[in-house]
Amino acid sequence: MISKGTAQDVIPVLKSKNLKSGVSYQDGQFDDSRLALNLAQTAIQHKAVVLNYFKVVDLLKDDANNVCGVLVLDIETNIKHKIKSKVVINATGVFANKILKLNGREREPLKIVPSQGIHLVLDASFLQSDTAIMIPKTSDGRVLFIIPWHGKVVVGTTDTPNVKPKYEPKPLAEEIDFILNTCKVYLSNAP
Repeated sequence: MISKGTAQDVIPVLKSKNLKSGVSYQDGQFDDSRLALNLAQTAIQHKAVVLNYFKVVDLLKDDANNVCGVLVLDIETNIKHKIKSKVVINATGVFANKILKLNGREREPLKIVPSQGIHLVLDASFLQSDTAIMIPKTSDGRVLFIIPWHGKVVVGTTDTPNVKPKYEPKPLAEEIDFILNTCKVYLSNAP
């Protein structure tokens, strides 16, 4: 446990009014875009073929109606290619339901319920610490974190239902307001 005095020493911008206790825990950080690149590099080293800017537009099926590959569209050239495979893995995240529909499964309940979440990147002055803050229960029942990140502070996250996910989602004004208003409750230097 961290006492009030210690919390103020570690995170000087943390409001101490109504602060009863805190917990110190260890966590890790990683760069998700670098992880994705490293996974692709490792896959290539193990003889995988990695394609970028390709969109699955249909599933290929054999005579027994089993999936045996995919029909993809090269987004840069607008040319379609058939790619045969022993195994097809649907690892498309929020777009997984679209692939399920290609396999004739549009009448089943949704397997993935898409939502979007945002993070805001703030100046480091809003935290003034190398220690992160996690608020375990916000007004909507989720957690909020305030984390030092590459000389800045990342604050998040939201979870907004999104029936039609987009490749380039845009933050909603209410998501931004939620994060900023929640930060005001806990930080003396409110963004």
